[in-house]
Amino acid sequence: MAIIYPENPSPRTAGEWGVIDLLCNSLDDTWVIFYEPLIEDIRPDIVLYSPFHGIIVVEVKDWIGKTVKLLAPDHWVINTQMGDKRVTSPLKQVSEYSFKLMNYFSKHKELIHSEGRHQGKLIFPVAHLCVFTRMSPSEIEDLKITSVIPVKSILNQEDLNKGEALIVKITKLITEIFTIDPLPIEVSSIVKQLLYPEYIVQEYVQQSFTPNILKGFPSLVDEVLFICTELRDCNRNNINKKVVVYYDSDRFLTKRRISEEIKLIFEDMGLLLSSNGGFIELLSLNNEEALMDDYEWSQVFVVDFNHIQWNTKKEVFLDQLSKKTPGDNFICTYHY
Repeated sequence: MAIIYPENPSPRTAGEWGVIDLLCNSLDDTWVIFYEPLIEDIRPDIVLYSPFHGIIVVEVKDWIGKTVKLLAPDHWVINTQMGDKRVTSPLKQVSEYSFKLMNYFSKHKELIHSEGRHQGKLIFPVAHLCVFTRMSPSEIEDLKITSVIPVKSILNQEDLNKGEALIVKITKLITEIFTIDPLPIEVSSIVKQLLYPEYIVQEYVQQSFTPNILKGFPSLVDEVLFICTELRDCNRNNINKKVVVYYDSDRFLTKRRISEEIKLIFEDMGLLLSSNGGFIELLSLNNEEALMDDYEWSQVFVVDFNHIQWNTKKEVFLDQLSKKTPGDNFICTYHY
């Protein structure tokens, strides 16, 4: 579940309530939701932040199809109880919010590239999204809304009921701008303080645990293929091991979550989790029960090591686990 600030927001419309509730329950805890953050003189409806992806500015509209009387790239005419009213187009509105937010962040040197071809630009992408909570895809098409707002920047009524597919669409929207390496906790703390100044930043846990074996690979797929190869060699040599593969947050990659990617690769290699004669289990370091597990594993793999969001519990757990795992059977992997 995503983190939200303020903790108990007071949305002004049913649509905002619905969108916030959906995002809170659909996004994982690597995402932070800010409701109406004050950015100098503006207040966007919603700002989403992920240290693995960047920022998405969200504009929510509860309009129904017959509300819209005229639309253009920069302004729309809508029907209200007081008669027809000319308003800024949703795309222009959210684009202006995004531009001001980028300028706001750019005043902080920790959030911009200090050198190279991206010098002066933010170190993370900023995307924007228009949500029409009461319009179906056909209504949006009939009103020609897609002629003034790109399809990828629109969420409609049906999108809000698609669960996991919705998160894939949100993730794709921002990663299409550019992808980033996970941002350090110090950077996330600055972003959070700027968007919600009253928030007290948790004490940063400096990683001190260093594994004896740390192997680097070009991608997560290569990491998992390496593990599969190790396990298949054990099977060929009739070595019966009790194996665990740990990962940290179950974040979204380009197409699917880390746990899903690992399971698919294992299946393709003919290695089924929690089966295959021995005992192969996939566990998250963010699972409190997993950190209390006192199981005597004979082989331990920790994937995506450089992207672990450290805290004291994880630090102590991995340190103790490495000491009680036999020989060189505690292996950590990462991708560049």
